[in-house]
Formats: sequence, structure tokens, C-alpha cells
Amino acid sequence: MGHYDELCLLCGISPIPLSDIYTDPSYGAEDLAEKVIEYDSTLLEDMDLDEEGLQEVLYRALSAESADGLDWFTRPGWRWEGFTRCIAVGHFVVDGDTPHEIVRVDEGCMRKIPDGQGVETRLVDDANCGEFRRVIDETIDEEGNVIETKEEKLSRTSSTNYIYDKLHDLEDSFGNFFVSEGCYHYLQAWLDFAQLPPAQHDRQLTFAGELYEVINSRQQGRVNGMGVLSSLDYDGIEKTLDQTQYDIAENLKVPKHIVASIRNKDPPEELFHSILQDCRHWMFLAPDIWPPREEWPSREPSFSRFPMTTNPAEALKPFPSSVLLNISQFLDSLASYFSLARTSKQLYNTLTDSTFLNQVVKGMAASPSGCLFWLRPVAAMRGEESKAYEALSTYLPPAESKAGDELGTAEKLGPVSPWDHKHFPWHEFVRRCFQSDFMRNRRRLWRQVEQFEEVWRDYRMNGWEVDRFGVSLVTN
Repeated sequence: MGHYDELCLLCGISPIPLSDIYTDPSYGAEDLAEKVIEYDSTLLEDMDLDEEGLQEVLYRALSAESADGLDWFTRPGWRWEGFTRCIAVGHFVVDGDTPHEIVRVDEGCMRKIPDGQGVETRLVDDANCGEFRRVIDETIDEEGNVIETKEEKLSRTSSTNYIYDKLHDLEDSFGNFFVSEGCYHYLQAWLDFAQLPPAQHDRQLTFAGELYEVINSRQQGRVNGMGVLSSLDYDGIEKTLDQTQYDIAENLKVPKHIVASIRNKDPPEELFHSILQDCRHWMFLAPDIWPPREEWPSREPSFSRFPMTTNPAEALKPFPSSVLLNISQFLDSLASYFSLARTSKQLYNTLTDSTFLNQVVKGMAASPSGCLFWLRPVAAMRGEESKAYEALSTYLPPAESKAGDELGTAEKLGPVSPWDHKHFPWHEFVRRCFQSDFMRNRRRLWRQVEQFEEVWRDYRMNGWEVDRFGVSLVTN
């Protein structure tokens, strides 16, 4: 049986938001009990439980109501609009579909479609089986407010071919497609086009037009009936699609937090949170919630310092700071940076110096080639800059962050944004971001873009893997 929902080809999330861990708590308790026993074979004996008793513990957790009576999956951070609204990409001139023509090739049949010139993008919602029944038009009024107008109009973007009368025997998932609104804008902002080779053609394509050709010129495109790309690794999130993506049980890898919670005899609500954690719920959270500084520390956090010997034979000859800064910008992660710092005590002292580390992290977040560029807000996503600035302003000295309380955050900080403020504690901010589930998902999306950049690079270097193009947009 096919799927009712399809997934964004970048993040692997359905535009129809999930609503539970297990749709059926009774089945969920049995399923989890099996996984828990397999993971920790002594749990039942140690906790004086039999399998039915374990199932009862898990059932109470899965069916527990929160202390405040609110549904966990409707709280702030869930059901992010950037995942539920999507960008449809393609040609929509034939009842919401692209013109196509079935041709015979050596391997059987192929659906020929138009190329990337003249590709249209639509902001859409009301998803159904990978297609969308409503188009959203946004305009700005004189006061700067965004006015939305919604029109009932079909956008055919499904990867499933059975909706086309002539394609019953053709495994073809090429043509129009959709990307979640957030992922579309992240992809456009985070792709490092400066590092990509020039295209192998002289046609002028928009970002959407080239994206359309990247997807549709591959030998293998979207997975039929799912929408994800066969060339990307989604870390298992695609397994949560079982006709729908209403629950996240299949996203569980190792039930270590569940076992710890059971051994600790946590109450049902806390055990529920542990189940969420092991099901990697953070992969579905809004990636646009930056962590604020909750309290002002009495002193700046710092790394320990090593006492240095004066024996030249036991110390590296110092590098100029400018050279070290330049080297750091070529590293692919902070982990690589700290691995470099462990090369010697002297280098460690230099690279973990608070002032120097601030410069390094700021540089890593300065451009798409930097490994921390994902920390910055994307202007095309409405509200991201104000959300980020509001959170970042809490890291500034109190006298400056509170100045001009009657003004908006961007205004009260003056012409200098928090990112460029001389007192902004970059290393503390980054540490908090790496502890945040919301930013963890943002970093996941960054890694998805990095994977997709390699697909785009291959398109730029080698052109079409398969020529599926050539149908005219003109219809009779």
C-alpha cells in the first residue's frame, strides 16, 4: 500500500505534523517493552518486574497527561510553520502539473518534462498525498504588515506516479516537487555557491530553475511514494513514514534514557519525556528558537590554562595569531578546532583564550564556507532575524542590552547587530546552542544542505546524468 503523506526532500518531515509517539499506546507499550528488554536484559530482574509489569509502566507513561493539561505536540516549538507550509517547485500549467510526454528508451519508458527555464515557485499548504490544494500569496501593506491571501489551486508535486493515467507501469518520480518553506530558504542561504564550479551550460537559470534540474537530471531522483532523495542520508527519520508520519516511534534507535528512567522509578510524565528523547523528538522541533542567556554570570566562563615551560625544546615556536585565525576558518567543525588545540599545551592556551576563541567562532559563522554559518538567521524566513536578535541581546552587558526599552530589539542595539558587537560572548553562545534541541535540529538541517551541496556540485561539474528534458511548456 502506498503512503498518504510524503516528506520534504531535504529534512524528511511531512507537512502534516505528527501528533504522538505511538498512535496506539497499548501497542506502543508492547513494542517498547521488547526493545527495552533487548537493550537491557537484566532490567526485569533488577526492578522485580515481569514483562506485563514493564508494559504497564510504559503504558502509563505513553497515556499520561501532562501536569498542565496541555498536549505536548502542540506546545511552542512543535508544528513549526516552516515545516507545514511548503514551496512547490516546477511547472504547473496542466491542472497543477507539468506538461509531460511518455517516450520509449532502452530501459523501457521515460517521462520527458520541460527543463529548468521558466520554473515557478508557489508557497502552498493543505497537503494531501504529496500534493497541495492551496496557494498562498503574500503582500506587504503600507505599514509593513504581511497580508496573506489563500486561493484553492492544485499543485501536483507528488513523487507517486499512480495519479497519472499513462504511468501505471512506469516507476518515474521526476517532475514537480516540494520542499518545506524553511528548508527551501535555508538551502538557498546556506549553499556555498562561491565554492561551486560554474555550470556546464550557458542558460540563465534562477535558483529554483537550477534546483529543478539538479533533482530531475539525476539517475535516481525522489524515492517513489516518499518524496525523499535516494542520494541523501536522513539518519532514519524517513522510517517514521508509515502511510502517515503521525507518530515518531520508528525514530527510536537506542532506549538508553527510557531504561535509565525506569531504573530510577521516574513518574509517568518524566518517563514520557525520556521516551521522547530516545525517539529523537528534536528532529521535528522548530529550528528558529535561539537559546537566551538565562542569567548574567558573575564572571566570564573560561578554559583552564597550562603552566608553560621556558625550555624551547619543549614548546612549539609560536604561530602569529593571524595565521592561526586563517587556519581555523578551513576547519569543518569545532571538534576539529579543539583537536588542533590539543596538539600542544602552548597551542591549547592560545586557541582557548577567550578573546581569540571569540574571533575564531565569529569567523566560522561569517559566511557559508564557515562551519558555524547555520547559527545566523536567514532573512528570507519571516521573523528569524528578530527572534535571533532578541535572544542574542541577552548575552550583551546589561546596560547595553536594556538600553532603549521602548524600541524594538534591532533598534535598541543601534547600527551594530549582536553578531558584530564587541562584547558579544561568542564561545558561550555557541556552547548554549549546542545544548539546545532547537538548535540541534537547525544544525541537522545544515548537514542536510552540506550533503545536497555535493549533489549540486556534481550537476555543475558533469551536467545531466540523464536527459529527461525537452517538452515544451506551450499547451493546446
